[in-house]
Amino acid sequence: MIAKKLQFMILGLLSILTQSVAVANPIPATELFREATISQLQFSPGGRHISAFINQKNRKGLALYNRKTNDFQLIALVAKIDWVRQYRWLDHNNLYLVSGRDNSWIHSIVQLQQTDGNISAVVTAVPANGYLVGQLKGYPPRLLFAHDAGRKDAGFDLYQLSIEQLLARQFPPANLIQSLTDSASASALIYDPETNRLISVRWDQDTRLIDVKYRELQQKQWLPLFSYNPTDFSFLPMQFLSADSLAVLSDKNSDKVALYRFDITNQQIGDLLFEHPRYDLIGADFYGDQLASVSYLAHGRLEQQFFVTAEQQLHQGLSAYFPEQQWIFVDSEADWHLVLVFSATNPGQYYLYQSGQKPKFIGEKLPALADYSLASTVKLESAAADGLLIESLLTLPAKKNNEVPPLVVMPHGGPIGVQDTDDFEPTVQFLASRGYAVLRINFRGSRGYGKSFKERGIAELGAGIEQDITRAVTQVVEKYGITRTCAMGYSYGGYSAMMLAMHQPQQYRCVIAGFGIYDLPLLFNASNLKVLPEQQKRVERVVGPMHDGLRERSPVYKAQLLQAPVLLIAGMDDDTTGFEQSHRMFDALKRAGKSVQPMFYQDTGHGHDRWDLEHHQIGLIEQFLDQHLAIHATSSITEQAEQWYRQAELLATGEKLAKDLPAAMQLYQQVAATGHSGAMVELARAAIYGEGLPQDLQKGVKYLREAAANKNSTAELMLGLLYSAGLHTQPDLPKSNQHFRNAAKLYSAGTATLYLARATCLGWAQAVDWHTCLNAIEQHLLAHQQHFSDPHSRLLQETSNSIVARLLIEGQPGDAERHRLIGLLQRALAKPIDISAEVSGYRHGLYEGTGVKYENASSYPLNTSLDFGSALKIDRSDDSTGNVGTWLLVRWQRKLSDGTIQLLSDKAMMVRQPSWLRLHNTLNSAPDKKSAAWMLQVFDLKGQNLYQQEFVFQ
Repeated sequence: MIAKKLQFMILGLLSILTQSVAVANPIPATELFREATISQLQFSPGGRHISAFINQKNRKGLALYNRKTNDFQLIALVAKIDWVRQYRWLDHNNLYLVSGRDNSWIHSIVQLQQTDGNISAVVTAVPANGYLVGQLKGYPPRLLFAHDAGRKDAGFDLYQLSIEQLLARQFPPANLIQSLTDSASASALIYDPETNRLISVRWDQDTRLIDVKYRELQQKQWLPLFSYNPTDFSFLPMQFLSADSLAVLSDKNSDKVALYRFDITNQQIGDLLFEHPRYDLIGADFYGDQLASVSYLAHGRLEQQFFVTAEQQLHQGLSAYFPEQQWIFVDSEADWHLVLVFSATNPGQYYLYQSGQKPKFIGEKLPALADYSLASTVKLESAAADGLLIESLLTLPAKKNNEVPPLVVMPHGGPIGVQDTDDFEPTVQFLASRGYAVLRINFRGSRGYGKSFKERGIAELGAGIEQDITRAVTQVVEKYGITRTCAMGYSYGGYSAMMLAMHQPQQYRCVIAGFGIYDLPLLFNASNLKVLPEQQKRVERVVGPMHDGLRERSPVYKAQLLQAPVLLIAGMDDDTTGFEQSHRMFDALKRAGKSVQPMFYQDTGHGHDRWDLEHHQIGLIEQFLDQHLAIHATSSITEQAEQWYRQAELLATGEKLAKDLPAAMQLYQQVAATGHSGAMVELARAAIYGEGLPQDLQKGVKYLREAAANKNSTAELMLGLLYSAGLHTQPDLPKSNQHFRNAAKLYSAGTATLYLARATCLGWAQAVDWHTCLNAIEQHLLAHQQHFSDPHSRLLQETSNSIVARLLIEGQPGDAERHRLIGLLQRALAKPIDISAEVSGYRHGLYEGTGVKYENASSYPLNTSLDFGSALKIDRSDDSTGNVGTWLLVRWQRKLSDGTIQLLSDKAMMVRQPSWLRLHNTLNSAPDKKSAAWMLQVFDLKGQNLYQQEFVFQ
């Protein structure tokens, strides 16, 4: 299977290398599938500041907007792999920030400071577990903080605190509002400052209800606000209309989601305030208790209806500046507004707007797309067999020589309660920029058209839904004369794509199905969880009751009907549809002798969680469509090469795809032929270390020189390291320094500057200059370490620590220099340390895999899989007690047969005293995977040798 996939990929790459003509301006995947560069705009109280989360090339975090320079000043950095989950202004000088990733969140207070008109910020992590519920009105800020009590009888304690008390971790008993029990702590707490009420939102597992209660802040009794099962009807509160009534969006008493008054006391939906005749409402705004406007999606486009003149005039003023665009107000302060403008051809632009004035541009989500032409949407409507009106969205590419474009039919997932909208969609724009028309259909079951429309999709999988799609496709094909079509979708869309091609084999030339369902009966019994009554009901609300006819609507049992080739994409850890669904579909297609290309991602669920995988997947889709719809590769050679470079990376590392070094090397070689310097670097690594290619130092250096000639900073850095270490060739310190200088020019934020500083400290091809050396290291870390959890920042710190270890071991620093070197190790640590230690016990030999057990011998076999080393008992060098940390300097060397000593690595390691420290290695860490003798040395911060052990291999 891997060989066939590789053949397909290489042939595809070769085909684009021989193309002499390409369609102009296809949009690179890296510019479409990526994080926004700006989001989460807010006014500070009073409107003095405008804040935003920015994510630009070399800076990411919370920033303030400068209205004079139209630029942003970063005030709170986050790691490149993190993001700002949320933040809020506490007053005009303090913000509460939550940043991080996955389930690891850091809560911080950001305090602004002004000096001579310049703004800076101090970011302090909140030293207590919990979360901010809200804040009381007034100044100074009084925060409502749910503190994780750490007790069995209570989950959270709710306190009223000042900012200073929170940062000092002071929780006075007099400030305690309530201790929440285990069951209550499962609730999410919200504070409404307008009514001075606490609101508790809880999902009840037993009753399957969303249960919302409220209480006056100074009262103890919780009262019911509302409770409902979200599968029965919609219910979304907008705001309090009075002390005992809410404005809510609901379809409990109507077909459409409409605006009602809800009586809190009687727990009843009351007066109808507004209902649209065709579409569900998605929002409502009020001036006080007066309805100002409602919003809905008309044919997938955001529309609003106004009931207050001032609101209508405000929006009419924007219409003059942004025709054909949609917009929302993201924040307002007095008569100033922050506006997000967007459409199918506009990923999102932020403006500062005051009624009667020209909007001032602030920034845009994806600024690089300004260089490309985005495709607009054509709105279509077709009648189903039963008279139901079906809306569709057609995106047409720019015409080339009056050619009729091929069509990609793209059903959405769900299928119940999902809706395609007329705004920016990366996949649609990627395909349109390459010459494809894209059709999306809001078939029966889709959200936004009322309860009856949605319910008419239940049990219509493979039947009424696909009939709706087919009528829309027929309309487009006949109107535009389209002759080439492919069906493509994810989740339910993957199922639908497969069924469409099976029912109309003459219509579809190919199928792209990702993360889909293909065996409907399996939905009822795929696991023990699936057979539970509640889970069975969930499935029935989509596919209807279990019955024998579901096999006839399952592609797995109809594989013989399929004539079109299939690209089958799946995540092997998908717990939404289940990987077994895709595995069965692949097996059925193979047994039926059908053409199927699988792409099963390891450690991946129901879709990707990384942009590089999105880039990889859309690249595969592009190649597959090009192959079967004969549009000919439209991406530039550079972009195609980048896509296959990512493919090679995944194959080489075994991350997400099964590891296949031969396949990766073939791809790297093909990509390198296009001039891709990154591929040259990877081929150099393989040749130098003999991993994937035969070990050949000269060939490796040749690849590096070619990459360096193409301005690759990594190649320059590697050449610098090769010539300084002498591991593969004779040391050449002047040449090493020149390569480091070249690398630093190409990438100023990289590690090359640190290695140049090392050379200055050690006097390599120059005079020793400790002052210049240490200044360079300190200034480089200060300038380019954004966040200690950021991968690049960690690389800088690890490189610095390794250099510091070498300088302390062999550099002969004076007391002042030693103090500064230790300070470099301690940059991220506030706790005091010992500068000396002792080894009070040790073990060494071949590690047996548990504890500190080793097999000791005078010599060991040349086996690259063996794990060898020492375990050291580290104690304080004085008679004092207590667990205090220290840095140990660990050096690995090897002695060659001619007596030459080669340095393999230096490392600074923080250890606690007393403790055991394991120091292991393998022959794989040496360039030639073998040597006569290895030497381990351990030093303290004074440079004293605490331990030395030799390991002889024969």
